Amino acid sequence: MTETSLSPLLRALYDGRHDEALRLLQDAGADALTVHEAAAMGVVPRLATLLSDDTQAVNAWSPDGFQPLALACYFGRREAAELLLARGGEVNTPARHPFHVTALHAALASPDPGFTAALVAAGADVNARQQGGQTPLHTTAFIGDLELSRLLLAHGADPRATNERGQTPADVARQHGHPEVADLLTRVT
Repeated sequence: MTETSLSPLLRALYDGRHDEALRLLQDAGADALTVHEAAAMGVVPRLATLLSDDTQAVNAWSPDGFQPLALACYFGRREAAELLLARGGEVNTPARHPFHVTALHAALASPDPGFTAALVAAGADVNARQQGGQTPLHTTAFIGDLELSRLLLAHGADPRATNERGQTPADVARQHGHPEVADLLTRVT
């Protein structure tokens, strides 16, 4: 991916310049958004129109290797993600870049990690691996989220899975100062 392969709006979002992204949206108008921009910004009416016009767009690839569902999840756009799931968004397809994140990984890295439950209910692989061999349970251990760790375990997440450093999720939880999560993960192994 080159710096210029992304639209200015997506680049602003990735860089955390949300005010600039909103300004770009206002300047261009919602009707100018691509399916990826609409998903990332959470502009549900535009997203619905684009998906109605082209049913294949639900799983189209962005220049940086993401499908719309992963973008909606990563930026915490719950309504957009719900629409994409309802229209057939693929929950287990890894991104086409070295990170190999799925929509579940993206949701866990977002401002709205609670959307994880909807993805799991939609069939997201709770043991999917991303870059470094990290599983979703490694991520909940890293962020110290006890509730999401329980959710993943209840749906078959493997607490014994090791990443490329040989660390289990419990090891990650301990390393990052989350003893309650580490205790939970140790008790179930």
